[in-house]
Amino acid sequence: VFQNDFVQVKYKEITYNKVLHSDMVRLLLFYLKTVANYTSSVGEALETKKESNMNYQIEPLQTEDWPQVRSIYAESISTGVSTFDTKPPNWKDWDSSRLTSCRFVARDGKYIYGWVSLSPAPAPELRWVAEVSIHVGKAGQRQGIGTALLKALFAASENEKYWTLTAEIISENRASLALHKKCGFREIGYREKLGHRQGVWHDVILLEKRSKKTGGPGLQPENVNKGKSSIRKSQLDY
Repeated sequence: VFQNDFVQVKYKEITYNKVLHSDMVRLLLFYLKTVANYTSSVGEALETKKESNMNYQIEPLQTEDWPQVRSIYAESISTGVSTFDTKPPNWKDWDSSRLTSCRFVARDGKYIYGWVSLSPAPAPELRWVAEVSIHVGKAGQRQGIGTALLKALFAASENEKYWTLTAEIISENRASLALHKKCGFREIGYREKLGHRQGVWHDVILLEKRSKKTGGPGLQPENVNKGKSSIRKSQLDY
């Protein structure tokens, strides 16, 4: 154990070259540990300050939000693993493909950190199924914004009687996969080499989340496990 006025460092014994004096090795370890601990402390302090300064609210997405929504989507496109789109759509196309009652933004004043929306399944027989889209800009990542957006979406989707939410995520998008699973989505399969971008084939992971508060026509939530359904009760968790 080494200690001075501002730092205490513990280290495990290591094997070192016998040519070097043990005190020199210990002093070097002490210096490296001190620098590492100081850097880590500064980083944690800055991160805490950043989190404490964020005062966003989850609110319905408005038409005037589109420039920022579009910009965040363009940022996601640039990562190469968030979507197979190569450019953001125009407002008319985006608006017509999303449920008006199930689209939200994380807003701090006039600034938007991220957004989420639902796209209904095209067939009337799948009236109770919708696909999730969620994108958070770099400034809002790792702040709990994705979780807050999805929770707002879940509540709104249940008000609209949707009982199955789906998501299709490029396999390399580990952050999005982790977020969805954290919020109760389960992985149900994948589609191999579904999309091709910049010379690379990508698999797509299929996920879904089912409500235990609402159900499709003739299917009550409490009876969803009956019959030949392979869905377990523990998977119907929002």
